[in-house]
Amino acid sequence: MAYDLGPYPFFFINPDLAGKLFSPEENQGDGSLGAWKNYGGEKTWPAPQGWDNDQQWPGPPDPVLDSGRYTLDRLAVEGDQAVVAMTSPPDARTGLQITRRFALAPHSSRVRVDLTFTNISSRTVRWSVWDVSQLRAERRLPDGKSAYEPACSVTVPLNPHSRFPRGFNVMFGADNNTQWQSDPHSGLFRAPYQWQIGKVGLDSAGGWIAFNNAAAGYTFAETFAHDPAEDYPTAAATVEVWTTARDRSVI
Repeated sequence: MAYDLGPYPFFFINPDLAGKLFSPEENQGDGSLGAWKNYGGEKTWPAPQGWDNDQQWPGPPDPVLDSGRYTLDRLAVEGDQAVVAMTSPPDARTGLQITRRFALAPHSSRVRVDLTFTNISSRTVRWSVWDVSQLRAERRLPDGKSAYEPACSVTVPLNPHSRFPRGFNVMFGADNNTQWQSDPHSGLFRAPYQWQIGKVGLDSAGGWIAFNNAAAGYTFAETFAHDPAEDYPTAAATVEVWTTARDRSVI
């Protein structure tokens, strides 16, 4: 999925894969992360992620839920909104089928996203909805090559009663990654993009996350409902931030 506002594309779209289709076997490859054909954009995955047991989603790559061919269920006008809905192929591994519904209001940049997991198996399954947006954090150099844009950053409200001493939990990469910054005075976690790889999770109860490209003058924000009574997997993280390193300009 892509999301543009006028001439500005918010999501990273992999130019080497745009418009290309592959068989399920090609999408799976040897099952390693290096085999994943990352188109970019926005997608929905099951959580928790992992490779220890069958209660964890071992992707990407995933030839069904990530790169399977979804069925178009609805493309229509409902009231004053444009609506598109799609359903994934059934996945025997997780027991899931994913439905994604998008509604776009007129004269607005707002998109409402409704995501549904359906158990299509004969067993009890337990998964969390994990929606992933890959934001474009690159700039073009005079020679045509791309580099990271240092004016890009991610902001998330901190939980004042966080279970983590710094308000966030380092899930991958260096613990002292200088991108991860907490400001208790403003109550915000901020990650200025520095072309370093890493991943953090936050037990934020604020219900929003924002990406800002100050050089281009654009901000992308997602809001979501937070339920303190629910169990969030992966160390109680309600929000996760992943940044890639020098070989890829994605945040």
